[in-house]
Amino acid sequence: MRIRTIASVAAAALILSVAVGCSDEPSGTASLSSQGGPGSATSALSSDTPADIKGDECEDGGPQGDVLRGSENYDYEGFRSVGEAVTAVDVVASGRIAQWSAGRSIIDAGDATRFAVIAIDVDEPIKGIESRRIYVKFDLGSEGLDEEGTPIPGGDGSSTVLSLEEASQAAPVGTEVLFLGEENPPVEEEESAPNVHVVNPRAGLPDGAVLLAAYPQGLLLKGCDGETVSAIVDEGDIDAWVASLSSVDGQTGPVSAKSGGSFALLVKAAAALTER
Repeated sequence: MRIRTIASVAAAALILSVAVGCSDEPSGTASLSSQGGPGSATSALSSDTPADIKGDECEDGGPQGDVLRGSENYDYEGFRSVGEAVTAVDVVASGRIAQWSAGRSIIDAGDATRFAVIAIDVDEPIKGIESRRIYVKFDLGSEGLDEEGTPIPGGDGSSTVLSLEEASQAAPVGTEVLFLGEENPPVEEEESAPNVHVVNPRAGLPDGAVLLAAYPQGLLLKGCDGETVSAIVDEGDIDAWVASLSSVDGQTGPVSAKSGGSFALLVKAAAALTER
C-alpha cells in the first residue's frame, strides 16, 4: 500500500491531471485498440454519443470507486465543503466520460506509475473553462522495474496497475463527472526530483492542450442511484460536503456521499457558488 502526501492543489498533479482541448468539437470513435501499450495515445475506448448513466452503464453496477482507488492512501488536507473547494481551485466543470485512452508513465527509480487519459465532454463549464471537452489524466497504479526497465512479476514489485479496460469498466463511458482542479506543473518541474522521468508526456492529449491537476477530492462520479462515487479518495472524505448542503428550507436531503441525489446536489451547489 502506498501513502501519498499532498501538500497543495498543485501537488496533486502527480495523481491526476486535466488537459483543456483546443477544439470546441468533441471527437472520438467507438473503438478499443491496444496498440502502443502504456504511454501510448493509440489505445482508446470511446463513444461519440454518451449514454445516460441509467442505461447500459448500470447493468454491471455502474461506477466502482473501490476499483478505481485501488490500495492508494492519501495524506492531504481536505476541503471541508464544496464551497471551499470551488473557491480554492481554478477549474470546475461537470460533464460525461466520452473516452478512455492510454496516457503517460512516470518512472521514479525502480518504479513506474502508469496513467490513462479520460476525455470528458463538458455539460456545464462552471469555473475557469469554456472548452466542450477536457482530458483527465488518471493514475492506473504502479509496478516495480528491474535494472533493464522491465516490469517485475510477483513479489514486492508485483504490478498493481489497472488495465485500460478494467478502468473503463469501473467508470464507464457516459458516466457523469464533477471535476475540480487547477493547472498541472510543467514536465520540467515534475522531473526536478532525482531519478524521476516522464515518458510520453503528451500521450492521449491533443496538440496545444493545457494540463491541469485534480485535487484528491476533485474527481466525483454519479452512481446509478444518484449517489456520489469518488475516484481518488474514499467517499467518506466527501460526506461533510453533502451534509453541509442537506437542509434546505427545512427539508432534509442527502446526508452523505452515498445518499441518492448527493451528486446532483454537489453539482448544483458548485454552479450556484460561481454565479454569486
